[in-house]
Amino acid sequence: MSPCSPSSLSDDDRRCGSLGHGDTQSHAVPTLLTGLSVSDHIRRASAGEGHVHVVDDGGRVLGWGHAADGRLGIGDGATADGGAAPVRSPVPVAGLVGVQVADVACGAEHVLCRSDAGVHTWGCGAG
Repeated sequence: MSPCSPSSLSDDDRRCGSLGHGDTQSHAVPTLLTGLSVSDHIRRASAGEGHVHVVDDGGRVLGWGHAADGRLGIGDGATADGGAAPVRSPVPVAGLVGVQVADVACGAEHVLCRSDAGVHTWGCGAG
């Protein structure tokens, strides 16, 4: 089963929106991500299984896609039935507001980043 297809999610929520366009559509050609402005100046990007994180020139981390196990860094994202609602457009990683992040790397269900304070990790710790 796809990481975006937990049985507890509705058909619409089985699609992660991991392209970040705010929907679940596939794009066969490169399509500008309008959820990020030109002023964001993305310097790093990494993708995991159904989730993506980027770092801009200001050291801010944004994420989108599958939210299970806290892999977006915005909280668990758990729904009442145990699923996790996907985030289909870029959102800041709340726990890193004000932290200067230099790099980010996504694993299948976890993320780590390097900042001026050290290394931060979040997501699934069971693997």
